[in-house]
Amino acid sequence: MQKPNLDRIFETFIRIGLPNEPNIHERIFNMIRVEVYRAICQAYPTINEPEKEGVANWFSFLIHNRESGSIPAPFDDKNLYFHIRVSLSGNNQLEDLKKSLPEYCLMTRQKKPEDVDHINIDDRGTKFNPSLLKQGSIEEVWRIIGEQSEFFLKVFHSYKENVAIPIHEIWEFLHYFHNMVGLGVQCPNCKTVLL
Repeated sequence: MQKPNLDRIFETFIRIGLPNEPNIHERIFNMIRVEVYRAICQAYPTINEPEKEGVANWFSFLIHNRESGSIPAPFDDKNLYFHIRVSLSGNNQLEDLKKSLPEYCLMTRQKKPEDVDHINIDDRGTKFNPSLLKQGSIEEVWRIIGEQSEFFLKVFHSYKENVAIPIHEIWEFLHYFHNMVGLGVQCPNCKTVLL
């Protein structure tokens, strides 16, 4: 995966639903496997077809609500959304991205470079320190986050479409990530959203 161009970062959103809905994990997992996968593959087909160019050359996705992800939703909207970011390639523009996305992708817009030139890692405003990396740039941090998104997108898409993805299996993939470096499994930022 390439480093994103911070001047060409765009975002789109896929509505998930309310965090307290029954079976929200099953819904999220299925949406990653189907809707998120489809949206990303249409903009970034190289995930399956390395020889094919799309309108984007980098992507990442997270789950946010209006407050945690600056989602341009109405003030009273309490829904969770998949927050998908892409870096557009070549001369592609917002309209090209919109044409490549499925109809369920909402509120697609360009991000200002100053909105993506840093990444907060906690609610106190602590930021990633790109100078610690060999290729010391925030673009390199975003590239690594994109690779993580790509890995999990492939994990979810590897399950058969007609089976429910067991939560404990996804938890175990997360366990392997954390266990490799001796960290605990629970994310202090996200546990209120999904756990």
